[in-house]
Amino acid sequence: MKMKRIYNIMVIIPLMLLQSCIKDNIDIPSSHEIAFTSEAVAPEKVGTRSTIDNTSLHATGWGVFAYYTGPAIFSSPAAAEGIIFNNRKVYDASGSWDYALNSGERREYWPTKADDKISFFAYAPYSQYGPYGTAAAPTLSISNYGPTIKYTAPDSFSEEKDLVWGTNTSGLPHRNVSRTSLATEDVVDMHFRHAPAKLKFTINGSTVLENDVTIDLGTSPVSSTTEYGAETKSSIYYYRQATQTTITESRKITETGTRIFVEEVSFKNFLRQGTLHLNNADPFTPSWTASDDESNMLSYNISTALTSNPVNEAISYNKENFGSGWGTVYTGVNSDTQELFSPGHKYLYIIPKAADRLQTDSKNIVITVKYHVVAIVTTEIVTTTTVRTYWQRRWELISSYSGEFTDSSHQPATTTSSSTSYVTEIDYSNDNAGADGIGQGWHAKGSISTDIIGGRDYTINLFLNGRDLTLTAVPQPWDLEETTYDYNESLNPIIAPLTYDPAYVDKVEGGSVYINNRTGRFTFNLGAGKYVYWQASLIGDDAFAFTDADGKYILGAGSVPATSIRGATGSGESSLYIKAVNTSSGVTSRAKLRIYLFDSNNHATVALPRSGWKFIDNDDVLEWQIVQNAN
Repeated sequence: MKMKRIYNIMVIIPLMLLQSCIKDNIDIPSSHEIAFTSEAVAPEKVGTRSTIDNTSLHATGWGVFAYYTGPAIFSSPAAAEGIIFNNRKVYDASGSWDYALNSGERREYWPTKADDKISFFAYAPYSQYGPYGTAAAPTLSISNYGPTIKYTAPDSFSEEKDLVWGTNTSGLPHRNVSRTSLATEDVVDMHFRHAPAKLKFTINGSTVLENDVTIDLGTSPVSSTTEYGAETKSSIYYYRQATQTTITESRKITETGTRIFVEEVSFKNFLRQGTLHLNNADPFTPSWTASDDESNMLSYNISTALTSNPVNEAISYNKENFGSGWGTVYTGVNSDTQELFSPGHKYLYIIPKAADRLQTDSKNIVITVKYHVVAIVTTEIVTTTTVRTYWQRRWELISSYSGEFTDSSHQPATTTSSSTSYVTEIDYSNDNAGADGIGQGWHAKGSISTDIIGGRDYTINLFLNGRDLTLTAVPQPWDLEETTYDYNESLNPIIAPLTYDPAYVDKVEGGSVYINNRTGRFTFNLGAGKYVYWQASLIGDDAFAFTDADGKYILGAGSVPATSIRGATGSGESSLYIKAVNTSSGVTSRAKLRIYLFDSNNHATVALPRSGWKFIDNDDVLEWQIVQNAN
């Protein structure tokens, strides 16, 4: 799905003025109260503190707008016959949702006429002035097309702000719905989807780390001195004691490989503010408008000098600790892909942004990395001290000393002692050293030339190759467990795309396939190629499992119904049979049917669209959603 730019001028009308202009003559209501259920379509395994999920949704509540249009189709709030909800807060009422818990909040009911329609628009987290807004700066307004939210990106890289909007199972707002058109009478089933884009950063490089190199510099004398004691006469001799000290050093220099370490990362040209339109036109795609003027640009500069260093410790430029942790903790950037930031700063939420391929540095997201190419040099110094003591004598009438004593009481003696010390230094010789010999670091810069779409979880990989920075932006559905896309290898030919068998399902709405107490059947056919086998997985709350053609559950680990099965590619048509585990459940169950492809090294990719190669042959469907209605 392509990102669309919206150029139409939005007419902003204050909430109170809007309400006074709409008629109150709603048709006499029925006895059926309007009710809600909700689900936050959130990551399955992300471990981040600010993502809105079902738990946080129940903690904050959500806001809803609803417009009554009678038998007419919704066109704008101003054309509606009445307002049912005007940013009404929906509360967690002991595990269910309610909107009339406080004084002055009344119950609302469906109109009596079966073809009368209401359109619902929702967002979270709830605020009287819109998400993250204040009384001084309200951020929620009404346009001529529907409610809008003005979103301001965090000023700090360490802050994360998620924002979600409500849709039906087809990824569109609940427009023009009547009580009888709902899967469960009276109940609007709201699915909250993520509006910003979420970025995760990884890094690797082309540098092959060198092995340790040791140079033996050999042994050299450092000093040699002789000292004499006082002269003494004994019998016919004069004698004195001489002490000779010799010091030598043996040196070995070891260079412990070469490493690349990151000192700073700067991000330029993120959008500071944008407007989210709750009435999105493209399924599953948030509708944003934002200015790309320079005044609306936001930058972040991340440095290891910060008190709370966000850079991954393994690649962080921290020269004070290199000596003790070199080769263990401080491994540096290498050919292995690893996290750029520490777990506490793993993700960044941003306003979606279209790429401008003609103005790379002035409009596109630009990332600059300051890094250092350094080595640890350790010098081993072995110091040897030799002390020799001997006696000299002369005849009484001869002034010169004639040599050493040779009698048993005056034998020469020699003692030797050694000590070893180490000196560890950082070698900046490959790191653009300045006049003072201190490494100044290299700078690599690159820009993202692909559109950043809302509701997507992007992995931005920084590939260091000399002073050039190659950036790849890998999009994946927000609720996709992290996996790796492979855009560079030849892929298996699609002989037949993944599709449902209409004889085995009740109905299909957009990307949702309702099986409703039946065994749904899906088929596809992948030819032989890079990927040697496929894996089909049901991503959800374990409400569904795979069966054989006779409807008997395939058992997995622990003898429980399997939620993942595998098969070989290039073996003809593959059939998947899916059934609800509890066909008499009192709640509606959903799961996504996801196909993974594995190569001979067991490396996985998920079968989602890319340009010119698409596994599911439907422009509006990334993955089929299996639905079992409540019974």
